[in-house]
This record gives sequence, structure tokens and C-alpha cells, in this order.
Amino acid sequence: MEFSRCLCPAPLARLAALAALIIVVLTTGCASHRVSTVIPPPAPRPGQMTAAQVRLLLEDQLASWRGVPYRSGGLSREGVDCSGFVQLTFRDKFGITLPRTVEELAGVGIPMARGELASGDLVFFGGGSGKRNGHVGIVMDGEWFIHASSSRGVIRSNLGNPYWNSHFRQGRRVLPLSPPLAQAAAGPE
Repeated sequence: MEFSRCLCPAPLARLAALAALIIVVLTTGCASHRVSTVIPPPAPRPGQMTAAQVRLLLEDQLASWRGVPYRSGGLSREGVDCSGFVQLTFRDKFGITLPRTVEELAGVGIPMARGELASGDLVFFGGGSGKRNGHVGIVMDGEWFIHASSSRGVIRSNLGNPYWNSHFRQGRRVLPLSPPLAQAAAGPE
């Protein structure tokens, strides 16, 4: 009976904790190889990105958002509009906060001629009701751009398509690509 009084709950808990600590020290100290956590490198800042990195980030964005329906004012996978898709893409993929509306976006960055467009550049198209900039997308690679289409949701389209070609209004560079990278991103003409 005297023995059972010595093993009260507090000493048992201390003994169990000490045993666990000894096991951890012995098993990690005797390991033949070091176990390390793989930490991915930080995402490159926009000024450090190559054209290939920009394209990959945009391809990833398209893959995860393709087919999400268009919804005016939307900012979720339940529905997104063109300026919302641009805003979310730049925030999530490039860490850049952009304005929310097409008209506000049309004043951001540096104006670019159609032949100088590169991956990551914004492209604007005339819209209904006489709007100069009624729609916006992001150049993905050469003539291809991604956007939230009012009829088909988030898709990839070609700037050479007669509709987009005739409605093109302007391009704007938001990502600071160096001139050689920008030319590589635009692809052959």
C-alpha cells in the first residue's frame, strides 16, 4: 500500500514527460541522416521575374480559374468580372494591388503599343455604350490573353481574333520587365 501512495498523478506525468524527452533525444541524436524541412524559395518579386516565370504564373492562374462564370462585380470562384479577375490575378500571382474598375485600371502602368505587348501586360477593349475601355484582360504569351468573358467566363482568347482585334484600344505595362524580357515575352511577330 505504501508503494501506491508514491506514484501519484503529478510524479507520473513528470516521469512520462521525461521518458518522452529521452526517446526524442536518443532517436534524433542517433539518426544516420539529417531530416530537414524543404522550404521553397520565395516567389520572385515582379522586378526579378523572367518572361517565362510570368507566363507560368498566368498559366497557373488560368488553370485554376478556367470556366469560372462571369458575374458583374464578382470576386470569387462563384463568379468574377473582367476587372476583378485582373485584380485578383495581380494580387495573388504578383503581389501587386491594382484598382478594381476597368476605367481605373486603364490609368495604371505605362502605355504600350500593340506590337510591344509582353506577358503580364494589360489589354483594353472598347465596350458597349461608347465606353473607350469596356473590357480588360492580361497578355499571357504573344497574341494570347486571359480574361473573364461575359459569355464564357474565364478563358484564353487570341488578340488576332477579328472581334478582339477590331475592339482593341490600348495596352499597359504594370510588371517591370526589362526590355529584352519584354521582347521575349511578346514572341515573334
